Amino acid sequence: MIDFFAVFGLEPRPVIDAGVLGNLFASKSKTSHPDRAADGDFATLNQAFNTLRDPASRILHLLALSGEEPQMKAASAGVSAWFGKMATGLQRFDRMFQPLSQETSSLLRAIKIREAQSILADLENISEGLTSEKEGLLQTMAQIDARWPSDRAEDRYSLAQIACDLRFVEKWLAQINERRLRLASIAF
Repeated sequence: MIDFFAVFGLEPRPVIDAGVLGNLFASKSKTSHPDRAADGDFATLNQAFNTLRDPASRILHLLALSGEEPQMKAASAGVSAWFGKMATGLQRFDRMFQPLSQETSSLLRAIKIREAQSILADLENISEGLTSEKEGLLQTMAQIDARWPSDRAEDRYSLAQIACDLRFVEKWLAQINERRLRLASIAF
């Protein structure tokens, strides 16, 4: 297994500075990009960058490097509580969007979009709640990072749970954003 932290000369830990990572990537890209160096391993550099810039991927990589194959768990109770709200909100949006997307009259489409504002407001509230949930997960991750490296099993378990929860939250936020984009594409 390639240590992606070592690719950039970074200490393996849960939190890294995104600006530093970006600068290191830009610098190393100059010397390993296929257009500039025949022997550079740009694919590995790219994979390392993409893994380390994503908090969940970074955590899973960190745990794998420590010899612990992280088991993907179920979402925590706090994150699982959003599942029903997400399912209901997305279903309501999809039921509203289907006939709206087929409307040929701009005036009637505008009227239907206005009527759908409560659905959009619900999705926005869910998005804000999920964003808050994500911020809380990242804060917990930073607290663990402050005492890193630690061989405490509870920290490693907590990091694995954070990675799992972040995956759910980020997936749901992406689904909401995708709905926003679909609506914007027909609104104008």
